[in-house]
Amino acid sequence: MNPRLRGWVLYCLALNDMKPGRAILVLLALMPSIGCAAKPELAPVGPLDAGVWKSPHAERVEHVGSVAVAEGTPPLAYQVAEACTVRVMDARTSKEVARADAVAGQIVAVETTKGVTLAGKSLSAAQPADHVFTIFVDIRNPEAGPPAADEGKKK
Repeated sequence: MNPRLRGWVLYCLALNDMKPGRAILVLLALMPSIGCAAKPELAPVGPLDAGVWKSPHAERVEHVGSVAVAEGTPPLAYQVAEACTVRVMDARTSKEVARADAVAGQIVAVETTKGVTLAGKSLSAAQPADHVFTIFVDIRNPEAGPPAADEGKKK
């Protein structure tokens, strides 16, 4: 008998002078919690195959057409990740509120008091607080991919 299990049997028998039949029922109920369940055998893991987990698209990200990157009521903001044209549309009126060329790191924001701004520069007048706005990004060169993809190929 497993020494751990034997210890539980003796404990249960000593507890309130319990009869052996009752002790076994208590142990059967406690077995999963005291570690008597069979442990599954784990298969050995071999070397990882990079072809299984490595994405074939790691170097290229392609956007086709416009991509909606943020939507909501003011205040609304988005930080540009790469050179692009940023457009802000009013979803209620379906009209373009602002359009501008942006570079990586700039922030486009829609506010009720300042309107649409890009890197602090005003692109439109104040906007209504109850309208829903969508910020779109149009990538200038969708086949170029992120800057890191091109750096490795220049060497």
